[in-house]
Amino acid sequence: MKNGWIIFGILFLSLSLSAQEFQMRHYGVNEGLPGSQVYDIQQSPTGDIWIATDLGACQYNGYLFKTYTAEDGLADNSIVKLAIQDSGVVWMLGFNRKLSWVGDSARAYQGNESLLEKLGTDQITSLGFNASNKLLLGVQSGSRREGYFVLADQEGNWKPTPAAPGISWDSESGVFGGSLKDSLFEPLQKSPTIALPSSGREMIRKVEFDSTRKCWYILTRHELWQLGINGDLRTLDLKSRTTGALIQDEFGNLWIGSYHGLLVTHPDRWGKLIEFCLSMLFRPFARISEKASGSGPIRMGFIT
Repeated sequence: MKNGWIIFGILFLSLSLSAQEFQMRHYGVNEGLPGSQVYDIQQSPTGDIWIATDLGACQYNGYLFKTYTAEDGLADNSIVKLAIQDSGVVWMLGFNRKLSWVGDSARAYQGNESLLEKLGTDQITSLGFNASNKLLLGVQSGSRREGYFVLADQEGNWKPTPAAPGISWDSESGVFGGSLKDSLFEPLQKSPTIALPSSGREMIRKVEFDSTRKCWYILTRHELWQLGINGDLRTLDLKSRTTGALIQDEFGNLWIGSYHGLLVTHPDRWGKLIEFCLSMLFRPFARISEKASGSGPIRMGFIT
């Protein structure tokens, strides 16, 4: 009878929470993350989610987290940025400004020392790949307010481009040099009559466009905004301070980095908490994802 009341209580809680607009899942150290501060998130061509944290990078396959640290060959334990090549090679930027990459194993970039000597006090602001699939680094020169690029390869070779005032932007790769602070509003210029409340606008960390739902997801310091092209605006209080990391995976799930772990939500899965709460009766829940169309099987993963 006692178990019956527990199940009834969980079902009641699920139905009560279904009125909320977003289902939110949280992944922290207890669920397998190496660190609680998530600085960047990327998805590989095979569908795995790569997560950069303050205590290492990890690969999540929907069931388990595999962690990479300096003990495995990385140049730093604190990873702040990720970029993944079409081949599946994962490039990483450490807090110490040194590069690493993971292919069949984890390795520190051979050209780190010479590159740091060239950069001086300049900061790498973004990572990506050019049309030839070579690593492209966007760099900000703080003293001169200039931006430039550095082209690098796995053998440790690198070559800088001339610096230019303001923001240097590579449209193919999305890599930028300089400060992108004022450019975060560029995706919203297609809807010039729509404006966020000033309190949210000043704290914008990332903008992601959803071509399927024809809307923008705008990540601020504590909130996630959904802005439709027709002007509809919704907001989700994340109850956590974000780092600016935001991606949308192949299933439409939104992955958000925060200083208290990894947050995952899906804008179309409102009120779908019954499956989640029932699974908690048996073992810790790791992931549930479904195709954005709502069709197809539901995939569940559990940490054992």
